Amino acid sequence: MDTTTTATTTTTNTPSQDIDTKMGDNVQQQVEQVEQVTPASAVTTTNSKKEQEDITATMTEVEKRNFMWKLESLYSRYRPSINPLILSDLQSIGLCERCCLRYCDIRDLSLYQEPTIVIHNLLYNIEKGHAFDIEQQQQQKQQKEQEEKLASTTTSAETDASTTTTTTVTDTTTTTTTPTPVVVLPKYQCQTEPCGTKICSTCLGMLQNLMDPTFQKDILDNIAKCPYEFHDYSLQLTLPISVTIREYSVWYYLKQRYNDKSYNSYTTGPAPLASVLLKDYLPKLFSKVDIKEAIKWILGPLIVKRFNFKFQPNTIEKRQKQRYNNNNNKYNKNKKSAAEDSQQQVQDILDEISMKDYCSSGEVPPNTPKTFYQYNISYAQASVYISGRYNKYSRSLSQTNMLPIEYKKQLEQNPTTTVTNDKMDEPLITINNDDRQRLTGSVDELFNKKIMEMFACDSTNLVGSGREDIDVRMLGQGRPFFIELINARKIKYTPKDFLDLQNAINNEHSEIRLTDLQFITKKQTTLLNEGGTTKKKIYRCVVWTDKELGEEDLKVLSTLKDIELKQNTPVRVMHRRTLMERKKMIDKLEYEYVCPHIFTLDVWAQAGTYIKEFVHGDLGRTTPNVGSILNCEADILQLDVLNVELDFPPKINETNQ
Repeated sequence: MDTTTTATTTTTNTPSQDIDTKMGDNVQQQVEQVEQVTPASAVTTTNSKKEQEDITATMTEVEKRNFMWKLESLYSRYRPSINPLILSDLQSIGLCERCCLRYCDIRDLSLYQEPTIVIHNLLYNIEKGHAFDIEQQQQQKQQKEQEEKLASTTTSAETDASTTTTTTVTDTTTTTTTPTPVVVLPKYQCQTEPCGTKICSTCLGMLQNLMDPTFQKDILDNIAKCPYEFHDYSLQLTLPISVTIREYSVWYYLKQRYNDKSYNSYTTGPAPLASVLLKDYLPKLFSKVDIKEAIKWILGPLIVKRFNFKFQPNTIEKRQKQRYNNNNNKYNKNKKSAAEDSQQQVQDILDEISMKDYCSSGEVPPNTPKTFYQYNISYAQASVYISGRYNKYSRSLSQTNMLPIEYKKQLEQNPTTTVTNDKMDEPLITINNDDRQRLTGSVDELFNKKIMEMFACDSTNLVGSGREDIDVRMLGQGRPFFIELINARKIKYTPKDFLDLQNAINNEHSEIRLTDLQFITKKQTTLLNEGGTTKKKIYRCVVWTDKELGEEDLKVLSTLKDIELKQNTPVRVMHRRTLMERKKMIDKLEYEYVCPHIFTLDVWAQAGTYIKEFVHGDLGRTTPNVGSILNCEADILQLDVLNVELDFPPKINETNQ
């Protein structure tokens, strides 16, 4: 659990490490001051001049000067933001350099992109500089006490004889004018201890090798071999569950440590340390930079440089804390995978458990991992959407497959006419050879094969602006639809390619016709749903009546406007629709007389109206209906959709392609 992390759809880029060889005279003088050796009387540190020379032995003079100049610049910039005591404690429990920056809430991504040796020496100097400040404060305090003591001695001596006073004053003057040794600490030293010798206690090493050229090359070469076509990328990271637990351990360790009253004796300013850290600083630690953010800050620019993508550091993946609702989850059909559940469950437990309970059962601070993390890279394409309109000229073709896939496979493998279900004693459905195509064929199946071949996707999902019954034709300009392409590998196509695909499907299948095929964005798919209650549809019905009617009898239909229907859930769909009453509007009706028992009726209706039920009444469940208006029994023989009034998708002029 500790050693695996997963990256999905990755990319990267490192900051330039080129050395600026044009150094000014001021920088030259500054570097010479930096490289001065500490006097023997000064406070000593772990780095001697010889040790510094060992660290920079492979650097040229210019490289060394640039390195020291950068270190000084970073020190002056970040020293006020990093608490040295916190830093020291974080390093003592085995956190790496970049994790120390995370816990100090440093959000400047450029610092994370610096070479590890630079960050390593920056933190070293901040810690040592603080130790020097403490010692210097103590010396100043001792000197002030000595001065106060001498001043007190002088005051008491002035009350004695004048000759004695003169001698005392002379002695005092001699004492106070004795030069005090000046304590000088060499600034911006090079740390002698190699960095990255231990595996980080929180990130498991994930932030330790990101600047390694071998690691970067492996990542970028892997991305270059990605089998997907894409225009942009999103780096999504899946971390080991133990990382979350370890971060809680660090948090509780610091909280315990700085709640200790013994820390009140130190100060970082006018306020006691415990007060400053607990009230102002520690709360920020728990809103620290997330590991995923830090990784993206480093890898993102690498990918930009290699693949010429735009890096947007603000579009980072954020943890969405989801609270479980027992009542909802009990009957939730779309359950997450076990891995996702366990990650969320651990997070929920950590959110709820008290600090006392955690510390009694957990390890605070976290131990040092024994093995370095391992990673693997996988790729997935975000859903791609294409849209268009389709016409359907068959009365034995559904919009989507009517049978579940397991029953369809039985039909394909078994030539018998009965589809059975192992969980049922009776056959699920019995069909004859004439109906086999009706039950197994659909609009989406007719063009699905060519679309999947073209886009090399795993599957597709057809979403139409409503759906017609299996025995209803879709005429006119066609029904708007879009198709969601799941994990498509090929997506770089032109309008000419879409026209060729469209013509190939139309030439192969006479039952359907596609028009206006094109790419759309995910946001545009909402236009289809938004028009669900506002769009209008035009239908043509062939109506039969039980009694003979003349043209004069039918004129009443054309006089009706804005008819409000009350439709209870039709009997034929009651098994899959909510039982309720729906109010729908019929804008107008137009008829054409055919013979005494048959006429055609054009209906302008609100989307979602059950037209068949409007004609025959559905045993009185739809009122008013054509039968009640004409005072007879009416039934529908045929139904066609003439038009769906929705401005979607944009019309394409095929002559210009």
